[in-house]
Amino acid sequence: MRRTFLAACVAVACALAAPCLEARAEATFETYEYPRAVVSDEKAYLFAKRLDAPGSLSAYVRDEEKDAWHRVAELRGDYSCVTAIGDRLYLFLAESVMELDALECKKTAGAPWPFSAWPAQSAVVVGESVVAFGVAGGTLHSAVLPAVKDPLGGNWRYREVPVDGQGRCVQVRAVVAGGKPWLFWSVKDPSRNVEALWASELGDGKPAAAIKLDDLTGRAEFSVVAFDGEPMVVYAGLPVHLEDPSFLSVRKHLGDRWLPVEYAREVVNPYGEQTRSLSAVVVGTKVQMFVGTDSRILETTYNGKHWGPPRAALSDPQTDFLLENTRVIIIVFAVALAISIASIARSRYLPRRAIINDIEYPFAPWWRRGAAYVFDFIIVFFAVRGIHSLSGRVPTAATWPTAMFVFELFYFTMCEARSGTTLGKRLFGIVVVSRNGGYPSFRQAMMRNLPRALMDSLFMPLGAFVGLITILNTKSSQRLGDLTAGTHVVREHQQK
Repeated sequence: MRRTFLAACVAVACALAAPCLEARAEATFETYEYPRAVVSDEKAYLFAKRLDAPGSLSAYVRDEEKDAWHRVAELRGDYSCVTAIGDRLYLFLAESVMELDALECKKTAGAPWPFSAWPAQSAVVVGESVVAFGVAGGTLHSAVLPAVKDPLGGNWRYREVPVDGQGRCVQVRAVVAGGKPWLFWSVKDPSRNVEALWASELGDGKPAAAIKLDDLTGRAEFSVVAFDGEPMVVYAGLPVHLEDPSFLSVRKHLGDRWLPVEYAREVVNPYGEQTRSLSAVVVGTKVQMFVGTDSRILETTYNGKHWGPPRAALSDPQTDFLLENTRVIIIVFAVALAISIASIARSRYLPRRAIINDIEYPFAPWWRRGAAYVFDFIIVFFAVRGIHSLSGRVPTAATWPTAMFVFELFYFTMCEARSGTTLGKRLFGIVVVSRNGGYPSFRQAMMRNLPRALMDSLFMPLGAFVGLITILNTKSSQRLGDLTAGTHVVREHQQK
């Protein structure tokens, strides 16, 4: 009978929690890096590596009507660049080239990449050939595939590319603008910790009349596009905070000369994020740029004169909320800290013992209860992580809170109904007792832990704070669950 009642209570609790969990189903715990964008048939595609799932990458397509990115495929591999050839997309991996259908980004074919010593950093179509460029050992390399109509069926021809600049070549990008191929590369001077950015037209596969565009201190990242038939390069020193109005620089080519450096002063945000990587692509009549930061990928557009303010393209909505409400959160935590300190001071004047069924029990101090709770919560956390690992599923904001709620409710209820303790409570010498002095029943244990499990799964910091404040401000040191179930938490080794 008790087991049936327990199962019914769990089912009801899950049903009550379902609407709250469903509201968060769109959120994810996914984090991204190394964005790379490409356009095929006037559609924009964005690829990004998954930090939460090493070896995985996500493919997104732009929905212009909804002004949002939608994931269309999950792929495996550590790609170095992506390019579009006709109605196919090509991902260059460490040892292979993957062909994707541009409609759904599903793999349709693959072929070995014969130059595993240097990964392709950029690939373009020049006439009837595909030309890929990469860097290894400080030297710039290229490979030419004559059969553009069959990118996976021909033989790549290797060629070393001599470039200007004192030092070791680090990065290379290529673009075709106005029917002319252009090559951009950066050279690192270790003696001065400076990375120089160079550009040149390609003639017969070799740079001609190279020009140094700029010097950047430390590490740099850049991306190139063809805008209004002319090459344009977007670059930044790394890592740089996005609140710096000069972190992002732009140089455009016009006619036979390079225009002065422009700073994308509009591309700033006040959240302390740092630039980790860049990618740019032309969509319609605008340049769309992606900035990889510490925690998310931002996007912005350029109309030829001005850059728009950055906004999140791929991110965890919870991270966005924390970043965008930092000041409010700091104020809330300051107020919560003040309330906690005042409650601790007030609790010194409240009763510390109670007589339950003619037995005197000393109440468990708040710090012991808190330490026991932290210990038990760690057990629940790693148990849920283990369940996800064994099932082979990546935790999301829909599955994670549900699993936390169910397992935490089960763990605390079963342990306390059996012995009045959990592993954490036993470690810190405290026990849960009912109003008659015995261990709580299944019903009482369920009622006692249901509010906490629900709060922990949905509003973790708020639930812990509410529990602490109620313990410190009630005469019997009871939190919400104790008040509901009629239970007390007392010192086990000092019962009289």
